[in-house]
Amino acid sequence: MKFTPIAASILCSRLGFISLALVPMSALAASFDIDSRVTQVLVYPDQAWIQRQAQIDLPVGTHELYFRNLSSQSNMQSASFEAKGNASMQILNQGVESQDNQRYPNPRLSALQKELDEQEVRIAELRDELDVIDHQLELLRSMREGLATANQPLTMQEIEQMQSYSRTSYTQLHKERRDLSQRMKMAEDKLAEVKEDYDAYLAQQGQQSYAYRVTVHVDKAGQQTLDLSYYSWAASWVPSYQLQYDSQSHALALDYAAQLSQHTAEDWQDITIAFSTGRPMQVGVVPELDPQYIRFRPERPTLTRERSAMAPAPMAMNAAPAMVEMASDASVQSKAASRPQAQIQADAVASTFIIASKVTIPSGPQQQTVHISSSEQTVKPEYAYYPGFWADKVLMTVEGKNTLAYPLLPGALLSFADGKLVGSGELPMLLPGQSFKQMLGEDQRILAKAEPMKRFEENSGLINQTKVVRTEQSYSLSNQGQEVIALTVYGVMPKSQHEDIKVSVLDPKGVKLDEFGRYQQVLNLKPHDKQTFTQTYTVE
Repeated sequence: MKFTPIAASILCSRLGFISLALVPMSALAASFDIDSRVTQVLVYPDQAWIQRQAQIDLPVGTHELYFRNLSSQSNMQSASFEAKGNASMQILNQGVESQDNQRYPNPRLSALQKELDEQEVRIAELRDELDVIDHQLELLRSMREGLATANQPLTMQEIEQMQSYSRTSYTQLHKERRDLSQRMKMAEDKLAEVKEDYDAYLAQQGQQSYAYRVTVHVDKAGQQTLDLSYYSWAASWVPSYQLQYDSQSHALALDYAAQLSQHTAEDWQDITIAFSTGRPMQVGVVPELDPQYIRFRPERPTLTRERSAMAPAPMAMNAAPAMVEMASDASVQSKAASRPQAQIQADAVASTFIIASKVTIPSGPQQQTVHISSSEQTVKPEYAYYPGFWADKVLMTVEGKNTLAYPLLPGALLSFADGKLVGSGELPMLLPGQSFKQMLGEDQRILAKAEPMKRFEENSGLINQTKVVRTEQSYSLSNQGQEVIALTVYGVMPKSQHEDIKVSVLDPKGVKLDEFGRYQQVLNLKPHDKQTFTQTYTVE
């Protein structure tokens, strides 16, 4: 690695005599720009621990080592430097400097700038070739016009020769022009793509970045392995999940992955990566709790004022049930080949997933998916019908549990049934062994339809007349599949909260209502069978 001396080491004798002549050339201070690369990353939900490594041959003497182009979102107060080699090294001091990225450009930006320049040169060359062909075509047209207006008439043979030459030349030139135009379009598209990457990296890096400086002294020349680690806020991760259900084997596979955001303005090439569920916190003095007192509130004087019309109370926002996003049959998820499982290190504070193989993570706005683990269990599906919410849909649900030895954090969930995307949603926090009931989506083999509601009113009693309102709501369910389906109806009937109001449930018969009027009813639908059930009640 090349280096440039920047200052001389000054040796002071016990008598205070300063002499540069006594200092050997090898002891003069030298500056090295360290060509390091990211080798290990531990990603947390809100930041990442990054380790860089480089190897360098250092001569004897005192030297300043610079790790440049570190992201401005790096927490350089957390930086730690280590070195190992065949000679002892003394670390004299360390510091952080802010550097201008125009003076010290990012290597990735420099490579992109070089690619931009090359593409622009290539496009200019193609334009020149197009201009040459256009001039040749114009020359052919001028020759034909000149011969056509010549004073001396052409013979038939000359005309045929001219036509043949023009036809051949025109055909060849137009073919070359089409080929050049296509190559020009490809070059311009490539230029736009590189320009987009360049702008994205430039936006990530900003105008300033950090340079970490380490002053060291070595007594013996030799190779040193340098490690610099620090935390960065430019990388984070969130969990994501995929549920894969096989209706033939009733197997439910849960794929656990990390959605990684990485915008450090530096691509991570072939790194060892791990994900932690913990969150490093800032520690300091233990907080001292302030006392809390309870006392009588002093009475306030009563103010007499003119009554005014009361403003209407703000309407409460009713939380509607989350609708499962359905997808068409065209969205097919092929069953993936087996993937290596991450090594798990679980303790009382957090779980850490060490990815088995090395990965490459580019810097950019797009999230990267890294597989963590997979688990599989046998479940019993349930076909559920909620007439009060989705009168035209029958939903398929499965009940399982977290069979892993570590908690599953909340995260986005995609559900697949027989290789087809059937819904999306969120997986809640699941502790080890905790059960969950997950809605997979709509089962389109069962057609559901709500009939128009019927309402009747009548009066009873001669002296104390009572008004009776009878309500009937019918639903039809049709099994279009080839197997018997046990369908559970989750219904609710109205309940009275006043002693003068009587509610009587007439249909469905034989069901047990809970304190809120909810009930469950199981219907067995044979293949190509259609059944109708009714909810009927009276209010008097």
